[in-house]
Amino acid sequence: MKLLQITTVDTTIQTFLIPHLQMFQREGYEVEVACRVTTFKEAIENAGFTLFPISFSRSMLNPQNLIAFIQIFVLMRRQKYDIVATTTPVASVLSRIAATLAGVPLIIYTVHGFHFSSNGNLLVNAFYVIIEKVASVFTDGIITTNQEDYEAAQKLYPRDRVFFMHGVAISADFFQQANVSKADRAAAQKHLGIQDNEKVVGMVAEFNPGKRHEDFFEAAQILIQERMSVKFVLVGEGRLRKRYEKLVEQKGIGGYFVFTGFREDVRPILSLCNVLVLPSIREGLPRSISEGMAMEIPVIAANVRGSKDVVQDGVNGFLVEPKNPTALAEALRRIFKNDALAQRMGKEGRRIILKRFDEPKVLKEELAAYTQLVKDVL
Repeated sequence: MKLLQITTVDTTIQTFLIPHLQMFQREGYEVEVACRVTTFKEAIENAGFTLFPISFSRSMLNPQNLIAFIQIFVLMRRQKYDIVATTTPVASVLSRIAATLAGVPLIIYTVHGFHFSSNGNLLVNAFYVIIEKVASVFTDGIITTNQEDYEAAQKLYPRDRVFFMHGVAISADFFQQANVSKADRAAAQKHLGIQDNEKVVGMVAEFNPGKRHEDFFEAAQILIQERMSVKFVLVGEGRLRKRYEKLVEQKGIGGYFVFTGFREDVRPILSLCNVLVLPSIREGLPRSISEGMAMEIPVIAANVRGSKDVVQDGVNGFLVEPKNPTALAEALRRIFKNDALAQRMGKEGRRIILKRFDEPKVLKEELAAYTQLVKDVL
């Protein structure tokens, strides 16, 4: 059976989807991928997948997406896929329509966070609900990765076409403290300029407005003013990185921050962290703090969709109100002042990952959804 996986950019495939696509290969599927190429074409092809470059733009209204629509339609007609699987908002809308016009028998959308949410702007929510309702006409099945999206999807799609899996799959075998050698940990500490007596707060996220790095900076400033010995480590890339690097310098706190850029293997950095934070206003199912949980690190996140699926307030970390740097600073303070609490939360985090979000469990849930849809539709 021939399957095409489509995303807007290759980063999504490399960062999130390789284990999923390899599972389908093991199950006998012929898997190909299509996306806009940035930096991961060679890595994806080395993982065993044919990649077709498509001119997607992340902006739905960019005229470039008309070209992408034609490209993806022609590709589907030529390759004659049995299944088209989509994820990421722009690629998913365009690809589902193109797949229907191209006569693809089975179209599956895995949603890693709808663009509308319970704490979103009413007008923006209404706009994206309408788009998703229209797109549902071109969709045979939808897989959701958090509880809020699952409930929302049931209002937009026939209930027997809505499925659930616990996030993007975290390898608890890969993400554990024991896998980081003392030498690698020491090398990371030296490279980042972290002193032995410093607490380390990590944030792994793309630099975009939705991640709310500004809240992190303000919370950090509160703790710095209290003369806490702390270092703040930011892992990731994005269009706002240079602006934020200038911002912390302007605030006079640049010496407390380290911007590492993208890291292929984030485990040595995570091994140094006393706590991870994610103040995003919207998530699907956040991979970054899930990886931290697997490595027994307490986490603090905004109390929003996705994050509240993995963070149990007071159990493996704290949930704080969105856009509230003062609450974020207080949660950090509580963890810093209680080593026993931090250790207990870290162990609870790994237990939660093993129970619900570990890679074999999630891949089994995804395969079950595909198997059911293949049975019902093909």
